[in-house]
Amino acid sequence: MLKKLAFATAGIALLASPLLTSAATVCPSLSRGMRGAEVTRLQQFLATQYTDFGRYVTGFYGPKTEAAVKQWQGEHGIEKLGFVGPKTAAAMGLCKTTADTQVRVPATDTQTAGTDTSKSALETLIQTLLQQIRDLQDQMAKLRGEQNTTPPPTTPPPAASCTWNGQTIASGTSVTAYQASSVAYGNQCVAETRTCTNGTLSGSNQYASCSIQNSTNLPACTQEAKLCSDGTAVGRTGPNCEFAACPSTPPLTCTPNAPQTQTLSCPTGQTGTIIQTRTSSCPGPTWSGWTTTTNTCTTPPPPASCTFNGQTIPSGTSVTAYQSATATQCVSEQRTCNNGTLSGSYTNSSCTVSGGTNATFSASPGSGNAPLGVTFSVTGLIGTTQMGINFGDGTTGSLTGTGTLTVTHTYSTAGTYSVAIYGGVAPGTLFNTTTLTVTVSGGGGTTSAVTCETNVANVPSGFGSYGYPMAAPMSGSAPLTVRFWVFVNMAGTVGWFDAVNFGDGSPSLARSTFPPHTQCPYLFFPLNGGSTQIPVHTFTHTYASPGTYIERLTYNGVPFADPAVTVTVTGPTSDAQRNSNLASALTALESALQAIQKFLGL
Repeated sequence: MLKKLAFATAGIALLASPLLTSAATVCPSLSRGMRGAEVTRLQQFLATQYTDFGRYVTGFYGPKTEAAVKQWQGEHGIEKLGFVGPKTAAAMGLCKTTADTQVRVPATDTQTAGTDTSKSALETLIQTLLQQIRDLQDQMAKLRGEQNTTPPPTTPPPAASCTWNGQTIASGTSVTAYQASSVAYGNQCVAETRTCTNGTLSGSNQYASCSIQNSTNLPACTQEAKLCSDGTAVGRTGPNCEFAACPSTPPLTCTPNAPQTQTLSCPTGQTGTIIQTRTSSCPGPTWSGWTTTTNTCTTPPPPASCTFNGQTIPSGTSVTAYQSATATQCVSEQRTCNNGTLSGSYTNSSCTVSGGTNATFSASPGSGNAPLGVTFSVTGLIGTTQMGINFGDGTTGSLTGTGTLTVTHTYSTAGTYSVAIYGGVAPGTLFNTTTLTVTVSGGGGTTSAVTCETNVANVPSGFGSYGYPMAAPMSGSAPLTVRFWVFVNMAGTVGWFDAVNFGDGSPSLARSTFPPHTQCPYLFFPLNGGSTQIPVHTFTHTYASPGTYIERLTYNGVPFADPAVTVTVTGPTSDAQRNSNLASALTALESALQAIQKFLGL
């Protein structure tokens, strides 16, 4: 029983030997039409990169995911293919490390597998067990009264060992061999177990170890896939951007196609044609590249210029010409030069308006608060006249008629504007030396500081779109104080507007004065068809004068056409007007009394 226990112990020792494991990094390959957990991981990653992608985390690789992958690849220096290969997966952090090879090593005092020491110990143990079995058989024969006359068997010679990479492999033992010494990042090491049997080593792998290249040492590959001639695609497998071999296809019978010819246009600026041909060959048939057989393209001489009143007009450009040098109404045309030929027939380079030097030019009113509508009039004209007007705020207009001409223009912002009239269409020849000045003051409106809205009940109904302002009240008598509400965005960034223009000529409210969104409570709103928590900013603005004002969001001073809030301010009520008149009268009386005191020396 002691010998049997020793043998069992040896067996247990072999079964309890350590298990060696090598690790490999596996990167997913994902493309349009795929579903599953790996697609969800990709979409969750894209949602961290693009704020508006969260709604597309569905586990299905559709056109939205493909477009987002292309955008991300382009932003990170990867070819915009729209599918995820090893390079893109590694850059996104989607690769995993897994165990791929397990090798059991017999436990010995030195923990070295496949050495001569373990071989000798195992052979000695086997021979000892065989001798003990023979002794037990002899003892059992004696007990039965029999004598074992069979001579002891001869001990066969030990089995031959194997040699591999300078290492001795005992017969009956194994070693782990690898197909390659290293593999590219994203691939796995391929291993096999080679066993020595009386001098013959199984298997064919030649390498004792295998390493996976680090992604930082990889060359910069420009493609993640190669299109094969049969329409399929293969990925990269080697460390230096090598592609796997394309699948072989059986030879097919092939008949070359007839040669083809195409006619191309010459490069821009040249005349003539380009004729190219191409041929086909087998297998396939496969078309060759286009070969130019005839090229008659030439560069023509530059087009000739024209001369107008001593002025050189390049071909393709125009000049303004007038029918007469002096007229009560100047008539002009555009004369265009085309390779030495000047269109049109007018011969004068300028025109002076005559018969209207005594005309008067006036504006009413000449000043006021924005928005200010001003009517401009020209009187004392003789005959039918067309004139131009420059309003001084970057816009122009025209006046046409007989006798007295009028035009009305509205100035929306405060400022001082210089207005002039011209003969013909402005800008042209100055009609007379009279230049009017229009002074537009601010609307007198005042704006409060921006605060955070804390009660959703204060916000008017209908507040449910990103960035759209709301206001209440939207009409009333002057002075009218209106409260506005604006939602910026969930991130609290400046977003797509940088100021609020109240439309009454008063200074705009800068977006930079809004408190950070983190200081504002999140209120529930039916935003975009759902229930969403968002921060809301609020402020008030007082309109001092009657009028119709449009509050708009602006960016770099340019107002957006939409969204906008229209506020209508009417004149003060009779009581308010009386109070205002009384206040003005008292102020005038006070000034008069102070003047009398000063005159009397009191």
